[in-house]
Amino acid sequence: MFNFIKSILKKIIPQDIVEISINNCVHYCGFLYGHDDYNPYQTYIKNMHNGIPKHECRKKFIDFLKHYRPENMAQALGITLSTNVPLWVYPWNRCGQGLFSKKTAWFNNPIDCPDILTHFSEKGILEFRIEEEFVWLEKAYYSIKTDGYDPKKYSSYVNLLRLIKSDGSISYLVLDGNHRISALNATGKQKIDAVIQSTVLEKDSKKWYCVRKSFIPEDDALKIFNSYFLGNINYKTTEKEAQIIS
Repeated sequence: MFNFIKSILKKIIPQDIVEISINNCVHYCGFLYGHDDYNPYQTYIKNMHNGIPKHECRKKFIDFLKHYRPENMAQALGITLSTNVPLWVYPWNRCGQGLFSKKTAWFNNPIDCPDILTHFSEKGILEFRIEEEFVWLEKAYYSIKTDGYDPKKYSSYVNLLRLIKSDGSISYLVLDGNHRISALNATGKQKIDAVIQSTVLEKDSKKWYCVRKSFIPEDDALKIFNSYFLGNINYKTTEKEAQIIS
């Protein structure tokens, strides 16, 4: 029923569908697409496409997961902030002040983590969730490699948040579609049709909710914003490896 309603809404609600360059897209964790820098999704699929043995692709991905265990936005994006901004709290979004006293995106039970790349547990990572991730990545790759990508036909547009700097440069934060973008890039595509859900302007930084409420200093807010243009190469947040739970 939910998918039916969703499909109806897509037909009656106008959407801002644009063609954008994959190399302007960026993952929540700050990993750039369409570039040579490491991106766990893109690197995995591209290596597989280039004939690297699957066990080697998987080993590199698992090694990344073991060491990417950020506790706040600074660690998640590989930047330095003057304040402790909780995971996935963005300065332009509304939130409560009480959120800043909590450790967000961490769960006591690893089964409750909805995404192994952006949600974590002290107990470690469930092996079957990693295997599940491999299935999603490989399914996206083989589907696009075999059948191509027709988002209009299947109502499966990538969803993006558009970030615009004062100098006019643009970055697209991927809200949904990281696997698809990775597969498209690996198979040689440079552009993609996508839905722009909303836009954040650098020039409005003083008006961003968390800045206006003094939850996040403007300098920190701008560092978070700019990280989605610069990319994340400081992604190893801990020497202690996460446990893989069978």
